[in-house]
Amino acid sequence: MHRRFGVGHRVEYRDIDLREGLPFRDDFDVVVFKSVLGGLGDDPAFARDVMAQIHAALRPGGHLLFADNTRGGMLHRGARRLAYRIRRSSWRYPTLAELDGLLAGYRDVRMRVGGVAAVFGPTEGIRDVLARLDRAVLERLAPRDWHYMAYGTARR
Repeated sequence: MHRRFGVGHRVEYRDIDLREGLPFRDDFDVVVFKSVLGGLGDDPAFARDVMAQIHAALRPGGHLLFADNTRGGMLHRGARRLAYRIRRSSWRYPTLAELDGLLAGYRDVRMRVGGVAAVFGPTEGIRDVLARLDRAVLERLAPRDWHYMAYGTARR
């Protein structure tokens, strides 16, 4: 896609092990991540460290765009426990309060939540129907911490 729009020379992809630290300081106008925090393991201090590294990698005034899965409601937590027993894998879902804490060093934080039922659809078509139900009804009725996705922006 980058080549098609003539900016391929300005985009670089790298595999980075966050345990070794980000090798950037004041380098980026924008950092984007999706579904990263849950894969960092069970140590909340490591997530705080990663968010501090991202903050340092941004230029002053730079923007963070993020979307990550959150703890969700009781039904989400139960379904995940069952799925992880079957798949023998794990993922850590932060609470909204934890996300607020991870973003504490940023300015102009705007975080929204979404998703209640769509994640339970076994097929793309059913997920689409449930997503419409989410947007039309459930996201308005469900408590904020029952949503399974948080997304937003923040500035350094």
